[in-house]
Amino acid sequence: MPHLTRTDTALLTLVAVNATNKQISLDTGLSAHTVPDAVRQMLQRTGTVNRVHAAAWAAARGLAGTPQPIPDMPRATRFSEILSGWASGRTNEELATEMGISVGTVRGYGKEVLRCLGVRSQVRAAVVGVLGGLVRLDRIDPSWLPVPLYAPAAPARRSR
Repeated sequence: MPHLTRTDTALLTLVAVNATNKQISLDTGLSAHTVPDAVRQMLQRTGTVNRVHAAAWAAARGLAGTPQPIPDMPRATRFSEILSGWASGRTNEELATEMGISVGTVRGYGKEVLRCLGVRSQVRAAVVGVLGGLVRLDRIDPSWLPVPLYAPAAPARRSR
């Protein structure tokens, strides 16, 4: 793990809950105009590309909650691709290009991902996805093992 300052750790924790720059300023004591630079520096130190990627990274490192099962989540390929893409720092435009679909279609799938996870932002979706074992760790950092943080239980079989 890279050397993180106390401020980096606080920023990661706040980014993982989708805090605004104003909230980050109030919680860390940083002036509002220096928050964007502090976040950029934290992104560089963690090797992440944006706030969504940083939130997923923080969740995988234990800085944003604890692993927990997510009941009855769809395992559809598109659902997984969108969620994993967000956790790896990709934008909707990048995902559309990679998946060979329109940005509007990605946004439609994205809305369904948010609804299914019960969250309102890509940041929270990435954190919940990582903590719930829906995102493989190597999607966040290629040097990590291709396994989820938490292995979701197999769906229960219905008895006849």
